Amino acid sequence: MSPTSNSPAASSTRNALCYSASRKVRDLHAITFAADITAKQGATSHLDGRWTMVLEKRAKGWVVVHEHVSAPLGAS
Repeated sequence: MSPTSNSPAASSTRNALCYSASRKVRDLHAITFAADITAKQGATSHLDGRWTMVLEKRAKGWVVVHEHVSAPLGAS
């Protein structure tokens, strides 16, 4: 099954992060997203999730040094 996204929607929030001792870690980005997915066979589903990442300044510029993607478990 190879899902395709028909109508993705995303919102982005940027949160301040305390500087590390080296003052090279700058930002934590948190992106919340929602997507309606249709499989080739026609089955549809909805996905909500969040993607967070930490950026670190290195010699050649800012680099993503940590990222995490998650989705909530089913409704309780």
